[in-house]
Parts: sequence; C-alpha cells; structure tokens
Amino acid sequence: MGEESTTYAPVPEFEGREVSCGVFTALLEAVRERGGDLDALVDGTGFPVAHFRDPTGRVSWTATCLVLDRLNPFFDHDELRAIGQRGLRTQHFEPQVLLARLLMKPTEAYGFVLGGDAQGDFACIAARTEVAGQHVRVVAEIVEGYAPA
Repeated sequence: MGEESTTYAPVPEFEGREVSCGVFTALLEAVRERGGDLDALVDGTGFPVAHFRDPTGRVSWTATCLVLDRLNPFFDHDELRAIGQRGLRTQHFEPQVLLARLLMKPTEAYGFVLGGDAQGDFACIAARTEVAGQHVRVVAEIVEGYAPA
C-alpha cells in the first residue's frame, strides 16, 4: 500500500453538541465499577447521566472537558487507554468497526470516527490520517476556540 493522507475538518453546525454520547459508554461503566458517583461526574454539564448514556445523544465539548477532568482521581493514563480500547467493543462502536473493516480504507475509518461530519463522534476535532505500509498515523487537533482536554 502506498502512502496516502486525508484531512477531516470540523463542521460548524455541531457547535454546542460536538461530542457523541456513544464515546462515554465505557467511561461511565468504568467509573461505576470503581464506585464513582455518576451524578457527581456529570454535575454542571447541563445534562443528566441518562443523556450521557444515550448513544444517539450529543453533548458540548465544554461538558466533555468537565467530565474528563473529573476522571483524574479514578484513572491514570494507562487505565484510560485501556478503557478507550474497551470502548471500541461497545454497542455504539461495534457496527462502525465492522463497517469500517468491510468498506473503508484505514484513513476513511479513522476519519469516520474522528471527523467532523454528521457521523463523527468529535465534531470539534480536526483529524488528519496518514497511511504508510501497514501503519496508520492519526493526528487529531482540537479546533481553535475549544479548550484543551
């Protein structure tokens, strides 16, 4: 496979609802397993726990950053990485992963998840994927104007 590169930019129509709630499935489960208070975790986001559990829902990037900041007492970097890997096996992502394997190039698959199109899980992230041989490199940058997470 030759080298290729694709860039996915955010879509302004998603302002205020930049993140798909499907990405929270594994995180909420892991916090619950650790005995964390899910209501306290989402307090101040403007959304109840039930909304974060709805894979068709969307929340703001600000709400996402608040939740992510509150995860620090529960998990270290390696644990968060493991939760992310586990999250790819949730009901939200399984169909996407299956379709991606069957129908898409690696760059298209990563763009589908990270890109700011209608199906993108993070509409405030500009992602660039590069493929060289057997390797995929994803460069994801938070769009200017959004707080770092």
